[in-house]
Amino acid sequence: MSARGLLFGLCIALVVTGCAAEPSSAPLRDPALSRSRFNQVSCAHCHDVGDGVGERLLPGASLQGVLTRTQFWGGAFDSAKSAANECFTHFMRGEPLAQEPEAERALLRSLTVLSPPSASPSESFAWTLERAPQAPAGGDAARGATLYARACVSCHGEAHTGLGRLALAPVLPEDTERTHTAARGYTDETLRQTFAYKIRLGSYDGLAGTMPPFSLEALSRADVADLVAFLAPVLR
Repeated sequence: MSARGLLFGLCIALVVTGCAAEPSSAPLRDPALSRSRFNQVSCAHCHDVGDGVGERLLPGASLQGVLTRTQFWGGAFDSAKSAANECFTHFMRGEPLAQEPEAERALLRSLTVLSPPSASPSESFAWTLERAPQAPAGGDAARGATLYARACVSCHGEAHTGLGRLALAPVLPEDTERTHTAARGYTDETLRQTFAYKIRLGSYDGLAGTMPPFSLEALSRADVADLVAFLAPVLR
């Protein structure tokens, strides 16, 4: 039997012996999957977990068929467990799965349901990180407001007020101006550059706590320009 077949066999056994009454996506929608007291997010904050995302724009890859893939994070990882550990330790601020066996079993059960053995390998999924984003010119602020509602509200809450935001997420755009651009010298260019970097690189740019990066596939360059046009002008 192939390694993939062995993996699916193990997964199916876990599903059968696991909590059969639990909805398959329930752990993926529960921040308590990570026991970190600092964590506020679930897998569903960033990924399509198979129960519908509506109009939301998500930074992470869909988890449907995820166990059929052999590359993750744009090729940075070659196993689902390694990719999940990146989320557990960085974005959920907790322990790796080796230290969270119950979480690992729950996660594996859920991903198995989303990745039946009959599923075709989803190697065509593209996730491209733009490592040197430039401050976008122009942009449609009205369209940016719509994109903000689809891509940003679930973590940052409503613009200017933060209504509905996660506790550790900054209020946009005001908190960004106060915490970053003032120290760098306030100009339109540095403000727009800061927003572009945050959207594209998230926490990996050293400017955002645990924000995930939005790939080129999730948000186009035109989308980023529109978001920046919506967020930046109110601070001028």
